[in-house]
Amino acid sequence: MLWREGYRTEVVRGFVPPSALRGASLAGAPLAVESWDGLLLGLGPPSLGGVEGWRRLTEADADGAKVAVVVLEAGDLEGLVPRSRAATTFTASGEGWAEVLGGRVAAWCPRAALLMLGPATEEAWEQFQAALLG
Repeated sequence: MLWREGYRTEVVRGFVPPSALRGASLAGAPLAVESWDGLLLGLGPPSLGGVEGWRRLTEADADGAKVAVVVLEAGDLEGLVPRSRAATTFTASGEGWAEVLGGRVAAWCPRAALLMLGPATEEAWEQFQAALLG
């Protein structure tokens, strides 16, 4: 029998970002955190798979909430992100964010000061969805 560690998402209420995120979308628009209801965060191209679970849930069940994908330490994302998502996918940098993420993906609702660190489990999604729509 193969043993696998369970999925766990850490919930951080009252989250204060370590620094401002600076970056631009793949379409060239500057990142303005305040114009998004939620940000789905990852470190580098390998994080896109983990972020995708959060993205699909927000697309299907977030009733029109504006959500962007932000990849820190992105490198070249050409060919990894469909052109149809270029306006909502950003490459960014910011002091202290890599330490906050700790190699995990995250979903952040700035308005609610809520950060979900880890995969989009059912319980984590319900909390994030309530924050997005609240």
